[in-house]
Amino acid sequence: MHVRIRMFNKPDTIVVVESKLTKIDQFRQVIKTKFGVKPKLQRLFYGGKLLENGYTFHDYNIKLNDVIQLMVKAQPDDIPVEEKQPKDTKETAKEETEKLDEVTNTEDKVYKDAVSTLYAIGDLVDVRHCTIGAWFEGKIARIVYDPTVPNIPESMNTSSDKDVLTNFDSNDQGNDKENDARNCELNASTSNATKTRSKGITRYFSKSPKTKSANKSQEHTDLEALLLYKVEIDADEEEGSGYYTSKNIRPRARKEIDIKLLKVGQTVMVNYNTSEPQERGYWYDLKVTEIKKLKKNHVLIGTIYLGPEAVPQNDTTVTVLDKIFAIEKVVPVIERTATYKALMTTPPENRSQPLLCLTCRDEENVPCKDCGCNLCSGKEAPEKIILCDECNYGYHMSCLDPPLTKVPDEDWYCPSCKRDPNDVIAPGAAKQTKKISKTKRDWGRGMACVGKTKTCAMPSNHFGPIPGIEVGMCWRFRIQLSESGVHRPPVSGIHGRDNEGAYSIVLSGGYEDDVDYGNEFTYTGSGGRDLSGNKRTAVQSCDQTLTRENRALARNCAVEKISEDGGDAGENWQKGKPVRVVRSYKMLKHFPKYAPKEGIRYDGIYKVVKYYPEEGLSGYRVWKYLLRRDDPSPAPWESGAKEYSIVYPDGYLEAEAEKKALKNGKRKSEKRALNESNHNSDSESENQVPVKKAKTDIKATPKNKIANAFSKGRDKKKLADNKLVTSSLSAEEKEAIQADTLNSKLWDECCEVCETKGRQEFVESVMQGFLCIICQDVAVTPVTTPCLHNFCMACLTLAYKSTGRFCPCCRQSLEKYEMKPNEQLKTALRTIMAGYDAGKK
Repeated sequence: MHVRIRMFNKPDTIVVVESKLTKIDQFRQVIKTKFGVKPKLQRLFYGGKLLENGYTFHDYNIKLNDVIQLMVKAQPDDIPVEEKQPKDTKETAKEETEKLDEVTNTEDKVYKDAVSTLYAIGDLVDVRHCTIGAWFEGKIARIVYDPTVPNIPESMNTSSDKDVLTNFDSNDQGNDKENDARNCELNASTSNATKTRSKGITRYFSKSPKTKSANKSQEHTDLEALLLYKVEIDADEEEGSGYYTSKNIRPRARKEIDIKLLKVGQTVMVNYNTSEPQERGYWYDLKVTEIKKLKKNHVLIGTIYLGPEAVPQNDTTVTVLDKIFAIEKVVPVIERTATYKALMTTPPENRSQPLLCLTCRDEENVPCKDCGCNLCSGKEAPEKIILCDECNYGYHMSCLDPPLTKVPDEDWYCPSCKRDPNDVIAPGAAKQTKKISKTKRDWGRGMACVGKTKTCAMPSNHFGPIPGIEVGMCWRFRIQLSESGVHRPPVSGIHGRDNEGAYSIVLSGGYEDDVDYGNEFTYTGSGGRDLSGNKRTAVQSCDQTLTRENRALARNCAVEKISEDGGDAGENWQKGKPVRVVRSYKMLKHFPKYAPKEGIRYDGIYKVVKYYPEEGLSGYRVWKYLLRRDDPSPAPWESGAKEYSIVYPDGYLEAEAEKKALKNGKRKSEKRALNESNHNSDSESENQVPVKKAKTDIKATPKNKIANAFSKGRDKKKLADNKLVTSSLSAEEKEAIQADTLNSKLWDECCEVCETKGRQEFVESVMQGFLCIICQDVAVTPVTTPCLHNFCMACLTLAYKSTGRFCPCCRQSLEKYEMKPNEQLKTALRTIMAGYDAGKK
């Protein structure tokens, strides 16, 4: 197995991995040897995940020739000392500036008393809560200027100007330029800056306070916008009080409105619970649009204003569970009568608030575990009730076992929520018993465990040849057959379904009863072996049965009914279903004339002539099948057959060369160490005669056989390149391609690939060019849009429902386009890739 390591601004490098069970920390040592990067500085990424030590390649599902990103951490020791000093100085200066700004902001936020024309200290008001957004009952405790508003005139800060503020006339606001409310803060800051400024010529270039106060563009037209009101909320015991603007306060609601006198279009204050509409809640403003009378109560429908910003919620249904209050209007202080002043300071009956506990409905004498102690249900001594940080239930400290004497500083959990830290197992610290492997065998070596890296676009139940796969093509490993679609199972010799038939078989000499004559051979069925314990092969130990794969292969025979006694198609054998036959190099032992010298070769289409049971050489019953070749292309062993170079996995030859280089380097290091040890040995060891190993034939070793196979593969590749083996298109295919005029540009590109690279590359180019971007497969019942993009008709219909009538590729409007299948493209794709849309909608 091998992977590709990608670094920034460097080409990909192939790195050999011994097994899929190789751990990441072991792989880091390989990278250290290859790139010279220390393991602690390596950051490895695959599939958007950071590879951590302790896990294997199998855990991350890393496959053959996958790319792993290598990022090198910056070393702190590499930063020069000269660069650190200025950086520290700048950071220190920045911190000092931030601290100075915090102090300045704290000093600037000083509230200064003021006098309002609308409210007075002690007035009872309704205030909109800054977080809940509902109206609460409160009392004005203080009136101040807003410290965040700049340019407040100094005259407004003095007590001598209270009469001016009280008798303020709106007609005189535009004429009073000197007392502009936005200039106060700038005047104060300018005067302080003038005092601290050093004497010299610079003071003559500074702007005078009078110039700033005379700026007409900084006038205030509303003095109430400058003020903040400190309101003490009656029901809010935690926060107590806060500062609010004039738009968030209004006189306390006192006037009740009878439901019979309520009119549509009127804005009133009602009680509403946002989470439980049938329970009492907070008080909000509601603009009534409809009034309904039910059997037990009334329902108001209208626009309710929720949140601190009074966001309107239209068509809200409010059940009348409490009183309805009219919204009081503001009366200026100078216009108030003695009766109204007394009314503004006399508290009315408190309004209802939402229930804190729906279980006991806030009844103090009713025991409740939800709002009291979860053990004794008592509500006494609430200051001694501690809340669990997990379930949020309360417990009396004296009711606990053992009892608590004080509230703990850290998080506290009740007995039912508390967990023993020793019983908690960290994620990944322990495996399930059934997943613990008792064997230490490394099963991750070899190409059989790397998994598929490609997928064939043809259906898995396709009978007949695969488009782009020519007779005589050869692959190095069995897994490549599955990727190409010639034979899908990576291990099984028969690919089929017992209710449809067999699609392909592999002739590899696995059974001693197989007989190969080239254009005709006898094939032995599967089964009859004990493959328990994850075995791949075993001796015949029982009779074979006509089930599963054996029955599937029997269905390819042109007989009326599948029988346990066998069947013979006779002269009608060509009417049977086609079977793709693949021969393996393992047949060289038995029938070297027809077997490939290396890898696995596709030999064309065969058909089942007859099938019958028979006693095999092992003494058990086996099912045998006589298959005869029925393919127009010449067989690979016949004259005139095309020769193809063997197909290796991507990067395989480079990985093998890397392995060979590593072994040669290891041999040289061992030889060098042996010479040094002989040189440093004592005189007794020098007198001993070294024992020489018998010289082995280099060409006969298995490892060199593989190396020679690589060289032969390269020679075959050169041979194929010299002969320029290409498969031209048939007249039927050319005619179908020319008929599809809408996609002529795509077809020209594909035909150019066919002329230069061959049939297989041409089919892959067609699959890529006519890929539906929605289902990521070749378009079935293709539709060509006006913008010349191809989709499956079913996929485009689904896209219309989800995103509208737009092209999923370029977003062009398809409102006027009437969707219909491109029959010319459909015919061309079926001609080139026969059966590609079988079983698809």
